[in-house]
Amino acid sequence: MPDHVHMIWMGLYSGCDQINAMKHFRPRCNESLEKIGFGLQDQAYDHVLTDEERIAASFQRLCDYVARNPERGGIVDSDRFAEYRFTGCIVPGYPELKPFAVGFWDRFDRIVSRLKKQGMQQWKTDDSGRGE
Repeated sequence: MPDHVHMIWMGLYSGCDQINAMKHFRPRCNESLEKIGFGLQDQAYDHVLTDEERIAASFQRLCDYVARNPERGGIVDSDRFAEYRFTGCIVPGYPELKPFAVGFWDRFDRIVSRLKKQGMQQWKTDDSGRGE
C-alpha cells in the first residue's frame, strides 16, 4: 500500500514479543523511509493473534486477507493480488520462498516446524543491544 505496511509476524517460541518488536521496528523503519521522503502512517494498528487465529487454516485465511489488501484498495484488479510486487514473505534463511507458489504452505509449515524444534540461536550482544 502506498502509505502503510501490513505485516504478520510469527514468533518461533512462546517468549516472543511481537508488540515490543514492532515498537522497535517502527521508528527505525521511519528513519530509513524519511531519507527518501516517506514515512509510515501515524496511527498503527497492532494485534496479537488469538489461539484460534494461530490454527493453520485460520492463519492462512488471515494471510490471504492481508495479501488481498491491494485489491480492496483499488491498486490491482480483482484476483490479481499475487502479482502485486510489494506482497511477499520473509523467512530468514529462505529468500526464495514465494507465498503464491504451488506448495508454499506445506513448505512454510515444514520450515517453521524445523525452526521451532531447533530453536533460535542466541545472539551475543554488545552494550548497544546489537548482535555481534
